[in-house]
This record gives sequence, structure tokens and C-alpha cells, in this order.
Amino acid sequence: MEVLVVHDRKTMRDEIVKILNEEKDTGCNVSQAADIREARIALKSKTFDLMILDLTMPNNSGSDQPGYTQVAYLLREIYDHEDLNAPGDLIGISKEANSLGLLSSDLGPHFMVAVTEDDNGAWREYLIDRVRYAFRSAVSKQRSLAHHYDVDAMIVTAVDEEFQPYNNLLEFYKDRNFPDVSRFIFNDKSGNPRSGIAFSIGASGQATSASRTQSLISWFRPRIAIMSGYCGGVASKVNLGDLCFFDSAAPWDYGKWEEIRDKEGRLVSERFSSRPNALGLSGKTVRNIARELVSKNGDFTQDEMRKIHELAPTESLFPKVQLTHAASGSAVVANDRIIELIQNLNGAIKAVDMESYGFYDACLNTFVRKPQFICVKSVSDYCNGEKGDDYHSVCSYMSAVMACRILMKHIDFLE
Repeated sequence: MEVLVVHDRKTMRDEIVKILNEEKDTGCNVSQAADIREARIALKSKTFDLMILDLTMPNNSGSDQPGYTQVAYLLREIYDHEDLNAPGDLIGISKEANSLGLLSSDLGPHFMVAVTEDDNGAWREYLIDRVRYAFRSAVSKQRSLAHHYDVDAMIVTAVDEEFQPYNNLLEFYKDRNFPDVSRFIFNDKSGNPRSGIAFSIGASGQATSASRTQSLISWFRPRIAIMSGYCGGVASKVNLGDLCFFDSAAPWDYGKWEEIRDKEGRLVSERFSSRPNALGLSGKTVRNIARELVSKNGDFTQDEMRKIHELAPTESLFPKVQLTHAASGSAVVANDRIIELIQNLNGAIKAVDMESYGFYDACLNTFVRKPQFICVKSVSDYCNGEKGDDYHSVCSYMSAVMACRILMKHIDFLE
């Protein structure tokens, strides 16, 4: 449990820290502040589970007198103006009875309790009892939060180019705690306002996809998670610009390198034996939505088709929407031999990318409530030596439009 002790008297501060450190069950990690200035710095840089606050404090230790007015200003910064990170719980402590009047003001409800520093030392037992209560409360809150959704939707892309279309499709504002995370409000199919977050990982690959997705899910706990962008495709099965919903993602590069030797034990050749473990969509809801959109070939509007033709490198682009299986690996595929290996894993594989398996794994194996999830990407190349970025913009746009369509026209958030 992260605890901030704010007290101007060093002897008292040290005594409180000693009490906290001796309480092994709560596992307190204690930070200290000797004045209001230091408390502000601590509360800006970190979020604490508990703050133990002396009710009479100086702004700057050694240069002005302690008082409860300075403490009141600090609390208003925390709770009224939200300039600082609010602690999970707040315990007041003071030796001066008149300072306890702060608890009868409008700031009083923010305190769990106030402890009076009596001369016989009874305050120590009372304080540790309240610290234990705060610990149990924090654990209970954490368990409760883990079983409830927070935001309705989460959108993730691997690179910034894939994220760019959302800047015109959604209205973003920055998350207060995580500036790299964008928040947005949208209306669902019933016209009800819903909340969402969007994030560009900024790099390709399974590891970054899995770790960032897991972090986002653990913190924001979305009802549905969508990854969008562009991908490679198997030339004989898809056309450039086709839009693919990933029914499953298999790690084509997971397996074992094997040696082939002759009778004398000399190395003849080496081969890679792939052992993929495909991860599929969980639940029927989002898969049925994908099937419906496939039946309507994306249900693109005239304005959207006009934009698609504007972005496409050829005027003859008429994308086909498919629900298909994908192969996902940590390396860029630009080799026909690798495509042949991938096709041998599963003849139904039509799409190839570097992130979907990590994304699906993070969504399926989270310690908080699991979201529905799907990856939707558009084919920008055929995974060969002719790879280029001509289709990146239009593919990013089409997959972003489809992600928004799922959120605003199809998903039932009340299920």
C-alpha cells in the first residue's frame, strides 16, 4: 500500500513512519513530505492509497508558520480543482484541538477519521487500526473494480498511421492520468452516450501489442476492445484493400527448429516446425456482428466510398469484407516461402499481421473482467518483395470506419 505521510515535525513524522513500517501485513511503502510544497510535488507525481496529513502545516518548512488554512488550500487543490492526484483514503492528525474544526467544514467528508496526538500515546494504536482498515478497504475496492467495467470501448492501433483516421471520426480529449491515452464520447445504436479510450502503441510486434493491451485493459476495463489497421494478405485469397475481421489469430513463428542429419550424423539441413496455438473470438456477439457486416459488405455509405476512392491508389478499388483466420508473427513477412509455410498451417488463413495474436492473448488472459474483442484490418500488401505503403492510408481509414460502425451501430452495451 502506497502511503504519504505529511507532517512538519520530524520526530512525529519519523514516529508515524516507524509505526507503518512495523505493520508488515499492510506492506506499506511510505513517502514523506515536511511541508505543503513537498506534499504537492508528491501528489503530482504519484497516486497514494492513503495520506496521513497533519492538520496544521507550513507552506515552506522553516520560512512560515504552520496553520490549518494552508492545509485547507491543499485539500481544495486535490478535491475541488483536481490539480493533484487524490489519495484513496485520508487520515487527519493533529495535536491542536482548534485545527480539528477543519473536519466540520465542507472538506470534512474527505477524511476517513482524525487522530488526536494525546500525551499518553493512545493515538498510536488508533492510527494503526485505521491504517489496517484503509488497507482492507483498498483491497476490497481493487477486487470490486476488477469485476466491473469502466469504459465502454477501447480502440488500439499498432502505429500512428493506423490511428490517424480516428482524429476525423471521433472527438478526442486527453486522459488526465495518461496523456498518451485519448478519451472520447460516442452514442450507441440506441442513442445513449458511451465512453471510450483510444491508444496508438507506436510500434509493431507481438510483445508490445500484448503488454500495452494488457495494461490498458487492467486500468480502463473496457466492455469491448477493437484493434484496427492494415495487414498483409495471401494473394490467391484476397485482393488489396479487402477488409478482414479476424475470426482467429495463430502465431505462425511459434515452434521449434529441427536438424536433419545423415546416417553419419552430418548436418544436412534445418527446418522450422511450427506449432501454432490459434486464439479465436470469445462469445458469439461480436462474431455475429462481423458476420452481419460481411453480409452487407461493410455497409459503407456513399460518403465513405467517396473517401475510400479518394485515398486509394487506384480508382478501381471496391473492397470485399471477409471474416477470416489470420496468421500473426513478430517478424515482417516479405517472402513467398514464408507465405507457403503459413498456408500449410491452416488453409483458411487469408490475412497476416504482427499484432493480433498478442492483442487476442491480452484480451483473453486478463486478471480483470474480460472484454469482448475483435481485430479488423485491411489488406495493404501480399507479404512479398513488392511490399509498399500505397494502400496504408486507405486501409487505415476503412478499418477505422468499421471499428466505429461496430461501436455506434451494432454492439449492444446492455448485454
